Amino acid sequence: MSGPCPGQDPLSVPSETTSEAASDIVCQPANTEGGGIGSEARAESGDGMEVWALIFNTWNLPIGDPVQIPAMREVKIVWRITSDGDVSIDAVGSDGITIVPDWGPVAHLGSNWNRPGDEWGTGWTFPEAGCWTFRIRRGDDLATLGADVFE
Repeated sequence: MSGPCPGQDPLSVPSETTSEAASDIVCQPANTEGGGIGSEARAESGDGMEVWALIFNTWNLPIGDPVQIPAMREVKIVWRITSDGDVSIDAVGSDGITIVPDWGPVAHLGSNWNRPGDEWGTGWTFPEAGCWTFRIRRGDDLATLGADVFE
């Protein structure tokens, strides 16, 4: 499991682009927990919400390896999210830059991925390598998931 990068409070990370560097932040991506057609990782939530990510990739990530996502290439991530309410997801880089998905979240009405919660699809293109923390919100609940974005 993983949360924000060390030194990042998920609620206080800037929601706008900033040029201030946060060089003291060390990336702690979540570890993969399974997969098949992609790599699975579980997000961390103190609210009781359960969140799983299925990262579709063309590289092999063995179970237990950190989540790794390439920069400058669109990657599809499917989420399973428990709780109720509207879903919003963004990602914050270690330098404070915040991005939103290229598309989504889009509700999926049918699936064979067996994890709890409703399913949502997103597409992401990360502008640079580094530690990125996904912030997944549903209603008043918040979960975070760290990822190592590489060039």
